[in-house]
Amino acid sequence: MRILLFNQGSKVVMGVIAAIFAINDKTQSISEERIDLTGFMLILLIFIVRGINFAITLRIIIISFYQRIKEWKSRRQRDILIFRFEFQRLVPQHIISLMNNLLLTL
Repeated sequence: MRILLFNQGSKVVMGVIAAIFAINDKTQSISEERIDLTGFMLILLIFIVRGINFAITLRIIIISFYQRIKEWKSRRQRDILIFRFEFQRLVPQHIISLMNNLLLTL
């Protein structure tokens, strides 16, 4: 949650810096050195925010894949148990023991 709050806060800061640039464009009240420094900070902030957005996106994708794989494994195990139960119910027990003996002798 803190990352999202930082992300939104940095967007507000970028908006304020853009407003400062717009005001300075009209008034010419800030020195060129300050404008260069502020521009560099704005570029740095943009890269940091993009990195944070990428990290958030990557985390969401990884968690989503993990949950899907977990659901798939759970569903597969349930289907195997259902198949075994149905197999044991439909096939007489002596045939199952014969099949097991054949498999053990191979």
